[in-house]
Amino acid sequence: MGQKEKILAVDDNAVNLVMLKAMLSEEYDFVPISDGTTAEEQAQSIQPDLILLDVLMPVKDGLSICRDLKANPATKHIPVIIVSARNDSNDIAQGLTAGADDYLCKPFGTAELKLRIRRRIDASKPSPFFYDQIQQLTKQRDQAIQAASVLQAIRDYTSESLIICKPDGTIAAATQSTGQILGLPTGTEINGKNICEIPLSEQERDTISQLLLAPDPNAPARYISQRKRDLEPSILETTAIPLPGADGEPQYIAIKTRTIEPIGTDDPQALKELELKMLKLEKEIAGVFKYSAKGIITTSLDLTIHRYNRRFLELFGIRRNINCSGVKLEKILPQKYVDSIAELVSKVDKPPIFETSQITFQNPDGTKTYIEITASMLKTFDESNLMLIFSDVTRFRNMDNEIMNASQAAEERERTLLAQELHDGLGAVLSSINIYINLILSGGAEIDEIFRTLRLTKDLVGQAIENVKEIANNLHPVILTRFGLVATISNIIEGLQNSHIVKFKFDHSTFQELKDKDRELSLYRMINELINNTMKYAEAKNVTITLETVGPTTRITYTDDGKGFDLEEHLASPESTSMGISNIMGRTKALDGTCDYKTAPGEGVKVTIELPTVDGHQTHRE
Repeated sequence: MGQKEKILAVDDNAVNLVMLKAMLSEEYDFVPISDGTTAEEQAQSIQPDLILLDVLMPVKDGLSICRDLKANPATKHIPVIIVSARNDSNDIAQGLTAGADDYLCKPFGTAELKLRIRRRIDASKPSPFFYDQIQQLTKQRDQAIQAASVLQAIRDYTSESLIICKPDGTIAAATQSTGQILGLPTGTEINGKNICEIPLSEQERDTISQLLLAPDPNAPARYISQRKRDLEPSILETTAIPLPGADGEPQYIAIKTRTIEPIGTDDPQALKELELKMLKLEKEIAGVFKYSAKGIITTSLDLTIHRYNRRFLELFGIRRNINCSGVKLEKILPQKYVDSIAELVSKVDKPPIFETSQITFQNPDGTKTYIEITASMLKTFDESNLMLIFSDVTRFRNMDNEIMNASQAAEERERTLLAQELHDGLGAVLSSINIYINLILSGGAEIDEIFRTLRLTKDLVGQAIENVKEIANNLHPVILTRFGLVATISNIIEGLQNSHIVKFKFDHSTFQELKDKDRELSLYRMINELINNTMKYAEAKNVTITLETVGPTTRITYTDDGKGFDLEEHLASPESTSMGISNIMGRTKALDGTCDYKTAPGEGVKVTIELPTVDGHQTHRE
């Protein structure tokens, strides 16, 4: 019989360890530990096949031990089963989050325990197929090392210029003379780069791309270009040879290059200086094309593509391995987009005038993508060309729509509330005043009755004035303008505290007053909305409001201990309370902030709102 698999059990209760040993010692090598502080050290030392871990232990609990075991490279591979009497779903989730592979709730039977242990041990052991894979990968690694040593020897000791490329143009290896022939600075590392990304001329790149697509070992050397370097001009020629893999398809392509020295030269120093300038300029242009976040192409006036970058291909879903140089735009883009671009180009006059338009296309998932196109004229010697820049403005377009919708919803709600206040408050008072005045004008009342009616009318006029002031204060509180947000919220709370129905706690010790009055008003309206919802619907006893400045963020934390509600069901309802919550979320999004609304029936409400500072907001919008 082979050696028993080892089980390490960690529990401060000696009775539990005795029971586990009785269940497992016949089949497994059982190692008990009653001190959780040494569990990690023991696990690293004996390397058990599985660990049984209790949760409630003194000094160091099981969840902390589990986290340490999974964080340690020497023990993270050992499966851990937490064994605990805590069977609440939150406790189980905490155990699994701590890294446990399984969670076994007490009480349990011997059969269930053994089944759980066997499954976890078997799952942790690699299969025979895995060992075969390891052997195969080891063999491939040895072959790769051998091939690399051969390539290194070729690179170090041959005077020939030889480049080994993958079919996609990625350079796997190159000899030392390659950099000199391609005109690269001494010591430039080209391994890992695409051969068309190094500073070659457009004609050179096109020729090499064609050779990569159709390498032919029997083809004659092809002329690429004339390059003036050092004191003598040179002509570059190349041949591409396929290197087939195991399946017959080319895995690598060898490109052999050479230079031919022509006879005669005109002002070699001037040619050398010109080439250096051209190489420097070409590098700069290549950098702009490669690293730009926008799609860029240059074309002739008939929209034949000269040059393009990867971002252009990504924006229009064009495969990267397609060579678009020398191809007309209508061959790779839908005609309606080409027509829009042609119309835009027709408006471009003399440089540096440019024109901008936008195209929209439907995505497979039903969403829309908005592309902004800028066209400008380029003058190169006596030839006119075009530069087209494509920018994905979908995020900004969607953001503008969301802000507009939120603003419209908030404005409509404010109008509804204002109309309600005017009708129910001020309208009722004015109607009463009108009745009293009609009584006086009727002429049938005694003088004492008239004076009493006038006094009542005077009181109603005073009440109407107060209603108007209250409505104006709700639209834009005077105290907010004069004394700021903290004083305004404190004033509201002070008035509500007098009712002795709800106890408020307002913490603003770290809050820095805002300079942007519009943003301050939005914060006031959101807090006021939360307070109104609590007073009207929550039946709460305590409310805590924290207003703080955390770095570049303003944070509002609002909690009450009311009856709570189902948030999803509430948002789907057309009631005014759901409109209030949607209004708060809409205002937050319009200010580039986040709103986390947590509530459930019987659990009160907790709302966390975070808004960027004014400077951060303005920078984002710009």
